[in-house]
Amino acid sequence: MPFPRPARTVVAAAVTALALLTVSCSPADAPAAQDPTPQAPVETPAGEAPASTPEPTETAVPAEDVTCETLVLPETVATFTEAGWTPKEEPFLIGEREMPGGIRCMWADFSVESNDMMVLAWAPVAADDAAAIEAELVAEGWKREEDADGVLVTEPNPLTVDDDGYGFTYRFGDGWVTLADWKANLVLIEQPAL
Repeated sequence: MPFPRPARTVVAAAVTALALLTVSCSPADAPAAQDPTPQAPVETPAGEAPASTPEPTETAVPAEDVTCETLVLPETVATFTEAGWTPKEEPFLIGEREMPGGIRCMWADFSVESNDMMVLAWAPVAADDAAAIEAELVAEGWKREEDADGVLVTEPNPLTVDDDGYGFTYRFGDGWVTLADWKANLVLIEQPAL
């Protein structure tokens, strides 16, 4: 059961703003051309390092200064605000484990009763802890995959999914973990500087 139409509209607008920002950068700043052929995620054993991880941008805020408004690009905050959404900040938990230095943000219009919201989170994490968390999630039935940006661990039976069928998804990188309510929304998270 996908999110109601308003959430998809907000997500689409945020992703479009991110894409336009990327396209509008100068040729020297432009990302390298990518092969347009879709690549299926590759399952890997728990604890193996990902092929590559995204680097913080030049404007990334220090990890200790991350807020819900700085975890995403200003253009994304503007899109959410225009839709009437505000953030609610909470500790970032994975199961019962609180992630020190982490932040979990629920973006929604809290003035109305609705399931229309977005969840984004980030925390620093040591490699040993990341491997242990991944193993715990996999033991609970979560699916572990690897792509060019890190290790993905996705919930087994999501209530809501993105266009590719993914629900809540963790991405583990070099010293950090992110979470989004859909795998597709992980691109909205602006990597803080560690």
